Amino acid sequence: MALAVVVGCSKEDELADALMTNGSFELNGNFSTEDWTVSGGSSSADVPTGGGSYALRLDPQGFPGEGYAEYVISGLTGTQDITITAFIKAFGDWPGSITIRKRTADNVLTVLATASSNTNVWEEKTLAISGNFEEGDELIIKLSAGSTEIPVDTKYVLFDLITVTQN
Repeated sequence: MALAVVVGCSKEDELADALMTNGSFELNGNFSTEDWTVSGGSSSADVPTGGGSYALRLDPQGFPGEGYAEYVISGLTGTQDITITAFIKAFGDWPGSITIRKRTADNVLTVLATASSNTNVWEEKTLAISGNFEEGDELIIKLSAGSTEIPVDTKYVLFDLITVTQN
């Protein structure tokens, strides 16, 4: 099955083989987390080059909570080679991460790949996965700023330009 959706913040950013919508956290010129499940998130005007007007800011939440955003892709079947890219920028030496997981129809969760950054410059992370998917399986992209005992306003993580493509 081939999916064709728009990802990014302008018509020039269209990717014919993309599997994700709203990887730039923008919709009609406004900040948006549409199609994402988010906890501890807000907008930021600090964006990477080509990142439009907004990025997602995730603040670590007080333990046991977590500052995160998840995007679920359903309908994958057979062997899939997929590349996920994300831009991450961290503040206060606080680490942010992107994790790619597979959830089977039997609700078994497996981590396929992960990457993190705690640098105060926009850093592109690329994760390549290959896996077999059966009907009912889901691919989950999780962005995280984690948990902390005492949240501090100067410790947070920005995410932008998330793309998912089939190779």
